[in-house]
Parts: sequence; C-alpha cells; structure tokens
Amino acid sequence: MWRARPALVLLLLVLTATASIGAPPATLHKVINKASSAPLPESLFESTYAVYGKTAEALRHQMSARGPHGYWAYTNWTVRWSRDCHVSLRISLRLPRLGNPASVPAALRARFDTMLRHLRRHEDGHMQNGRSAAAAIAAAHCVGANAIIQYWAEQDDIYDRQTDHGATQGAVLAE
Repeated sequence: MWRARPALVLLLLVLTATASIGAPPATLHKVINKASSAPLPESLFESTYAVYGKTAEALRHQMSARGPHGYWAYTNWTVRWSRDCHVSLRISLRLPRLGNPASVPAALRARFDTMLRHLRRHEDGHMQNGRSAAAAIAAAHCVGANAIIQYWAEQDDIYDRQTDHGATQGAVLAE
C-alpha cells in the first residue's frame, strides 16, 4: 500500500488549488522555498554577442537587433529530474559586449559598462528563479514538478513586467 508523506499531500493540495485559481497562495511559497538552500547540480553557460556603434542609439539598436529573442540579454533555465528524483539545473545566459571597445568614446563605454552590470543583475534574478524551481522540485521529491516549473516560469514573466525587463533596475543606455 502506498503511503503519502504529509508534506507531499500538502503540496499536491496546494498545487491543485493553485491550478484552479491561477494564483499561488502563501502556502505554496513556503513549500516552493523550503529547500532553496540545498545545493543541486547546476551548469551555467554564459555567452556574449558583439554590438558595434559610437553612439548610445546605435548600441541600443544593435542590442535590439542582435540580442537573443529581441532582448538585450536572455536567461534560459531548464530543470531536469529523473525517476528517482535526481534534480539538476542548466542555465544559459547571453549578454551583449562591445565588439570594438577602442572605437567607442570613453564616456559611452563607461555608461555601457554600467548598463551591463545592471543588466547582469537583472538576469541574476531570472537565474534565481531557475534555482528556486529546481530546489522546490527537489523538496517536493519531484511530485508536481511540472506545476512548479510553470509557477517559476510565470514568476520570470512577472519579474520582467515589474522591472520593465531590467530598466527599473538601471539596465538602460542613455545618450
């Protein structure tokens, strides 16, 4: 006879309620964040794409045109789990870089570097959502994993709306 652990039953009830109402109650946050400090296997792949220009407008245009999915930067996280609930996380991060920094005026180069620090900080928020998803799946012993993934993917969307894709965090390149 299969016996459910009380925490798993609670998680299933919370996930079922969440699916029917569309918004996670506070209880889900407790379950989801329960194991956030537990280390999990993680792979981080960082890459850059080159942008060229001698004005902020030219660099902004290049980032919009050359950036992943039309964004200046992009973080993708994938949580994988096995039948016996071995959870791992793969994160891919793509950021812009100046293709020919020597040709960029020093003041603009400094503003680009500041924007890039803020953009990286914004992308760190997306990475944290992936880590939280992986930790929550491990804490739930992989029960309801797809619902947990969906929840954290929605958190990424909310985060982007709240921060205007990092603009409110300083990821802007002014003239």
